[in-house]
This record gives sequence, structure tokens and C-alpha cells, in this order.
Amino acid sequence: MNPDGSGPVRNLDLSVAQTEMRPMAFLFALIFATPISWKKRAGYFVIGAVLLQVAILGILSFCLWRESMELLLAPDSPGMKTAASAVRDGLVQYAGYVLPVIIWLLLCVRGWVSLIPAPALEESPSSETAK
Repeated sequence: MNPDGSGPVRNLDLSVAQTEMRPMAFLFALIFATPISWKKRAGYFVIGAVLLQVAILGILSFCLWRESMELLLAPDSPGMKTAASAVRDGLVQYAGYVLPVIIWLLLCVRGWVSLIPAPALEESPSSETAK
């Protein structure tokens, strides 16, 4: 940074709709379409929204770290730059679809196991003779 405040600048081109609003709307739709009580839906949405925001902040932190390589603020090598760019592109493009599904599975679907009836076990003849 120069004494007058000028210096190298990087622009982080991320769409708010793609990184923030679409994943939140998708999580909302998944949770509120799940056949559970309304109280659980509201609670799971609050927990899921917090988890999603933490994950999005992690992705944004990774994107900022990747851009700092261009300004030589972080150590880098050509291979590391290429790998970090590929990871960043994948995270930015697909995390909005994958993260809400993972959070929904962790929060809501674990309760569905009790809705699936267990297969009936036949009694073995040895248990009847033991009586």
C-alpha cells in the first residue's frame, strides 16, 4: 500500500443472489416441505440458516484468500493457484445447491427413520421351545 492509500486492487465478482439468497430460499423450501411439525420446521430453519451462513462465510473467506494470492499477500505456487481457483469455482457455483441439501439431511431427514416401518421379524422355533 502506498502512503497516499493507493495500491493493488482485486474485484471479487460474486452475485448476492447466487451465493446468499438462492441457497437460503432452497433451504427454506426443503425444510418447510418436510412432513414434520411446524414448531420443528421453524426451529430447524433457524438452526439451518445459521449453519448455512457460517458455511457461506467460509466460502467467502476462501474466495478472499484466493484473491489475495494475486496481490502476493498469501504464499502461492502455480499449482496451488490452479487448484485454489478450481476449488473456488466449484464452491461458488455448486455450494448454493449442495449445502442446503446437506443441512436439510442433517436436520430433518434423521427423524424420518422412525416413519419407515421396520420389517417384521419372524420368531424362530428355538425361541418358542425355550419357553
